[in-house]
Amino acid sequence: MRARALVTVVAAAVLLVTAGCSATTSGATGSSMPPVASTATATDLPTATGAPSALPECAAMVDEATQADLTAMGLALNPSWLAETPLATNGFGHGELAAAVHPEVTCAWLSPRGPSDGGIITSIARVPAGQEKAITALAAQYTDAEQHRSAAVGSEFVVGTVWLDNRLADRYLEQVEAIAS
Repeated sequence: MRARALVTVVAAAVLLVTAGCSATTSGATGSSMPPVASTATATDLPTATGAPSALPECAAMVDEATQADLTAMGLALNPSWLAETPLATNGFGHGELAAAVHPEVTCAWLSPRGPSDGGIITSIARVPAGQEKAITALAAQYTDAEQHRSAAVGSEFVVGTVWLDNRLADRYLEQVEAIAS
């Protein structure tokens, strides 16, 4: 039953985000979600203070050893099938935290063969000006290892991650959540 639920989650998670790299995409359902960045590059965008800040590339979020661990788990970064079967979720899920932030980068470590019941999705959003305390509180409510989700908040970025099964590469969360600090 658990495997079926995970397959359902992944099947649902494979509907909205398209491959490519842009700020947001309006899906057929009218929601605004960032695409999974298959060839994302660091982008300088103005912050609330006007100073540009670079968003990380998906491949630069974790070190080579962690990438090798993810590959050994049978996962690929932003597999090509995402162009035709986009995700229905991002690293912030669908709750209050997701409503409060607007992801600019979403990176997905998924099966290279198509949707399955495993994988890791991480999204990065800017902390809205003056909202650091509120976003920190929402991130604390969102983070739940038993529910396979985590969020970290810094002064500029919030990083959200969902993992779709019990597997999570050692050091993965530590490395992606360091982006927020």
